[in-house]
Amino acid sequence: MNRGDKLALATAFTTLGGGLFFVPQFADGYRVSVFGHLPVALLVAGVALTLLSVGSAVWSLFHGRYRSAVYRLLPFVALYSLVLVLPLLLGYVVPLGDQASHVGYIRAILQTNSLPELPQQRYPFMHILGAVLSGSSGLAPATVAELLRVVLFWHVTALSALLGRQWTPGAIYGLVPATLVGALALSTSSFSLFTVFPLALYLLTRVRRTRDRRYLLVGIGVYAAIWPFHPMPAIILGVVSTAIVATMPVAGRLSSLFDTRSSRPQSQFVLVITLCGIVGYLWLVDSRFIVFLVAGLQGLLQTVVNTAGGGSGSGSYLSSGSIFAIFSAYGFGPLDVLSVIVRYYGPWVLLGGMAALSAFVGLASDGDRLPPVEFVVAVGLCGVWAVFEFVVGIIPAVNVTRLIRPVAILSPVLAGCLLVAIVSWGRRQSRPVQLSTVLILGLVLSSGAFLTTAGTHAGPWMLVENNYATESGVEGYEWHADHMNTELRTTDILKGSSTGRYFSYVDPIFMLETDHPSVAAMTVSQRYNTPLRFGYPDAALGDAGDRYHVQTIRDRRVKTGRYERRRFRPSDFERLNADPTANKVYANGDVEIYRVYDSTG
Repeated sequence: MNRGDKLALATAFTTLGGGLFFVPQFADGYRVSVFGHLPVALLVAGVALTLLSVGSAVWSLFHGRYRSAVYRLLPFVALYSLVLVLPLLLGYVVPLGDQASHVGYIRAILQTNSLPELPQQRYPFMHILGAVLSGSSGLAPATVAELLRVVLFWHVTALSALLGRQWTPGAIYGLVPATLVGALALSTSSFSLFTVFPLALYLLTRVRRTRDRRYLLVGIGVYAAIWPFHPMPAIILGVVSTAIVATMPVAGRLSSLFDTRSSRPQSQFVLVITLCGIVGYLWLVDSRFIVFLVAGLQGLLQTVVNTAGGGSGSGSYLSSGSIFAIFSAYGFGPLDVLSVIVRYYGPWVLLGGMAALSAFVGLASDGDRLPPVEFVVAVGLCGVWAVFEFVVGIIPAVNVTRLIRPVAILSPVLAGCLLVAIVSWGRRQSRPVQLSTVLILGLVLSSGAFLTTAGTHAGPWMLVENNYATESGVEGYEWHADHMNTELRTTDILKGSSTGRYFSYVDPIFMLETDHPSVAAMTVSQRYNTPLRFGYPDAALGDAGDRYHVQTIRDRRVKTGRYERRRFRPSDFERLNADPTANKVYANGDVEIYRVYDSTG
């Protein structure tokens, strides 16, 4: 370890330790961006650290100092790990999305010491794991969920490094692009895709390439274990496994480009078990996915028939979340869509592009380390499938994000093969060409690192407001749960989604075991939404009926924000305080709860 390596290692520990100590001092309630809490100087320092860390790692890579490259990359790994726990350090509790519901299910397990009859308990593995970790560590379930995101990030980077060693000269080739994968909000599907999915695919490669039946036995167990996590990763794995086995004869003819090696009958045996098990499991526990699959294929067939006959296509097919629906509903132009793709999927598209280029180049260091065909097929299939889902929409239950995650998770291995080819070519060039290559490659990877960091949390960069719940927000909804009249429904200005997510976290059992109007209001249903602008100026809030109305700082920011179609005005909230039909019964600086009285009868 030279002096530069020691400096990089010290910088990594200083970044992580200093951040854990100093960042909590900037907590000051809710802001539209998590990064908005931090001074500009710290943000600039983070940008500089990213450039230096990634750039120096690439420089060491070009000079064959693989261990030094790992040390030089550690400061960015430490910085991004700190970014993942930033909301936790700033006093936020949980993001108001799927993660809030999953944390609520973990809380329910701990409260009842059993598995309650909750919808997500059809695949309870992650919730059981979260309950075990929370109970054994003494940490709150929400804290465990935030820390699991860091663990998943470390897991993916370490897994990419270990897998990369089999097809590249060193672990660093897979480690550098793996830092662009990032980590999403915790959910059962993302947890499965980050952990079991790559392991299952790796075991399939080992079953195909060796005669060791231990891989076969472990592979069968892993393929079976992925089902109770979430159905969608199991479906994707089944489709990918089918494609891998089906393309082996073609891939064998391209053995000079890809690492195919001999195909074994065991892989087909694993495939049969996978497909039969997936269909049986989905049919047993959640036939909705089968219905979605059949409906999607039916819509695709109808569109083909209508197009061939000169018709206009299937309306239900095009309305399944496709890009055409976005154009028609919001009037976005191509540049707007491109901007959204860069902000939301930029790093993953970059990884997928590097993987595709690696597949096309089909080269590796010294010609003996070739891209594994299983990963090429998996990344290519999921990438093409994701494009079709984004452009036209095929199966409603399979959205773009669920398909592009496997691309991001598996691409670092192939991107590492591409780096091997680039480095091998660059070392044979003149000094100016080497410097230019290092500069360009460093800027590309640094740009991906910036996009990964900026897109980690909801905020203006992601065209939405910060979606994390605050401590005061949770306290307000806990008060509401304890004091509300359960015969009355509860509405909010976000179509019930804010209230539903809060109650999923605060008391999921109450939300699902009762059947009174307040529970029905906790759905994204227009009839339980507060009227636009509270009905002002033509009506009073009480004209919409007897109920509770709850709003948080975030709700008000969202509905008055520039990206909201159904916008409220600041004056509407001032009128609400003077509305005789709305009596404010609770306020804590974040949450305001109104008892609304029917003014019509």
